[in-house]
Amino acid sequence: MELELCKETYSCYEALPPLVETREQSTETIVPDYCPDIARIVEGSGCLFVRSREIADGRVSVSGSLRVTLLYIADGSGGLKSFSYTLPVEETLDGRLREGCTEASVSGCVSALEVRALNPRKIMTRAAVELTVTPYCAALLTACGDVTQRAENGIETLCETQEVSIIKALRSKDFVFSDDLVLSSSKEPAAELLRESASVRTTECRLIGGKIILKGVVCVEVLYLSESGTICSAAAELPFSQIVEGVEDADENTSAEAMLCLTGAELRIGGESGDARTISAKLFLHAFVVLRQRLCLRCITDLYSTSCELSAQMQTLELCGGVETVTQEQNVREQIETGVEVSAVLCAEVHFGSVSLVQEESTANVRCTAILRVLYLDEGGAPLMVERRTEVAARIAVPEGCTATVRCVTACEVSAAATADGIEVRFPALFTLECTRRCRCACLCTLKAEPQQESGGRQPTLVLRAMGAQERLWDLAKAYRTTVAEILTANELSAEADAPGGEMLLVGVDARHVSSEERLNGFAEYFRKRGTDVSHVIYGKGSHELTYRQTRDMIAAREHISGIFVSGAGLSGAAHAVDDAGLTGRIKVVGFDITESNMSFLKKGTVQFLIDQGPYMQGYRSVQLLTEAIFRDTPVETSFVDTGIQIKNPYNC
Repeated sequence: MELELCKETYSCYEALPPLVETREQSTETIVPDYCPDIARIVEGSGCLFVRSREIADGRVSVSGSLRVTLLYIADGSGGLKSFSYTLPVEETLDGRLREGCTEASVSGCVSALEVRALNPRKIMTRAAVELTVTPYCAALLTACGDVTQRAENGIETLCETQEVSIIKALRSKDFVFSDDLVLSSSKEPAAELLRESASVRTTECRLIGGKIILKGVVCVEVLYLSESGTICSAAAELPFSQIVEGVEDADENTSAEAMLCLTGAELRIGGESGDARTISAKLFLHAFVVLRQRLCLRCITDLYSTSCELSAQMQTLELCGGVETVTQEQNVREQIETGVEVSAVLCAEVHFGSVSLVQEESTANVRCTAILRVLYLDEGGAPLMVERRTEVAARIAVPEGCTATVRCVTACEVSAAATADGIEVRFPALFTLECTRRCRCACLCTLKAEPQQESGGRQPTLVLRAMGAQERLWDLAKAYRTTVAEILTANELSAEADAPGGEMLLVGVDARHVSSEERLNGFAEYFRKRGTDVSHVIYGKGSHELTYRQTRDMIAAREHISGIFVSGAGLSGAAHAVDDAGLTGRIKVVGFDITESNMSFLKKGTVQFLIDQGPYMQGYRSVQLLTEAIFRDTPVETSFVDTGIQIKNPYNC
């Protein structure tokens, strides 16, 4: 009979490992008619815009553009000129997505760019664009926390409560942000823009009233010609905020994280006012927001029945236990040799390549390549560009039990200054680690119950069993088809934490006493396999007084002793020592022989049970067999006579 399970199901998303694709292309471009001929290329720079992403039939299609800006010295005039052109970026990851993927975040960077002049009117461009696609699949998280017919089928369940983090929802928004970069009074007014660049980062993302409040900054850098023909640069951080529709049922356990990317940028001098000290920026952005919710899942991880046979199917849930963001800023200082005297540094920028991460327990070793590009003037005032690659590394502490992914950005404007040997560049590298704590949880899927088959053998009325170091009362209850509550009641315990464990004291008669040693060895072997310390052995010579003194001294010296086994005479001495120490009930005492003194301690509760092997019949039958053999010539046909075993406990004494 299949039993009905009480299940909770949550709709969520699963983030799959990122897919990285590098697209390389080369193209020839004609210099526009309004631009003079090229005498010398100073630099080529690229800015990637990802404008759309479409997911269908197991593939994702990404489209965008690479805007290349060429700075060059014009033929004849010797002045610095520029023009921009656009290369299309189209990429399809066909058959790379798992069924059910409906959303994806996309980011990209220009991993390589080479621009050279074929002739004064034609240029060759080689570019490599790296796209990173993170797919998200719709999923259902199901956890079973109870069985409906549990009581009537005698079912005992072991449940585990696991705190997990699920991706509850995904939100995206395209928006336009406009602001002005105002030149400081120390800067000359702008007459012509030569080059511009922009980057964006998130500063805050939080939920308020079911809406997502998103804040960030756009870092804008421009290179321009003043009205006097001087080459100048300026930079600014432009803050913005946006409201993204969230989820109506979001609560205090829901958090949001956002990924931003530029889809376009338009900069021009003057803006609406026409002020040459104002550079208006119109920026197009895409926000991808992941909403995470913390849940407490209650799962049945184990079960058994005291009255029937169970057939259970379990599954292992791979869960996210939580996500934590760790940041570390690494200040970098690099000296670049130019080979010529530097009269002025116009601008400097840094781009980071892919970041490698090697995790060692609680430490992440991260490393990435920083590409430095500095535009400067030599002693004659001619513009030159120098590029340098340098390694940036850091050791970052990772929360215990977490795996990490990493990204790297520059935290603010790059600083560059001329030195006697060239140019000194300083910049902060901001490493951001997303630390995910993964956990596994066994969960019940299906359950069938069948009538319990008769064992056909006698079941013991009392079982002596010590808890091993790695055992729980649950393990004992399951093994012997009882319940934890019944074990606690029988042992007069209020909670599992009160269950005895730790060390056991063995009391023998004498090391040369064969039967006593066999009892000790058999007892010790059984409990040693279950992780109990049975290394403490004393010999009382069968004396009440000697056993009392030795037991008293041992329990005073070893506070973790929780059980005493007496293999022969002397049990009353051990019980007496436990009584006098005020440890009755805490230290369990078991042994042999139903004597008057032993029975008094049994009734008192100091002794938990006694094993009686019929001493009267042992004496009687041995003399009887000897007499019949000597006087009646009756052969002894067996070397072993079972006189029976009787177990006395507080319930049958």
